[in-house]
Amino acid sequence: MGNVASLKTVTSHEADEWQLRVDLAAAFRLAAHYNWHEAVANHLSLAVSPDGKTFLMNPRWRHFSRIKASELLLLD
Repeated sequence: MGNVASLKTVTSHEADEWQLRVDLAAAFRLAAHYNWHEAVANHLSLAVSPDGKTFLMNPRWRHFSRIKASELLLLD
């Protein structure tokens, strides 16, 4: 048998952040579905820290209908 790579243990915080990413990506796709993405003042972001200083946001130039959880930016 070959070497077995160590499996990373996912912390509760990481699992929570991943679920927030999935939910926000779904919200972007839902906004596109209902045509809420073409207005001038469209914006979706999600605070992931209690103080609101760390948040998830979509990458620039990515259409709302194509945003994936893994593409969301974690900004501080």
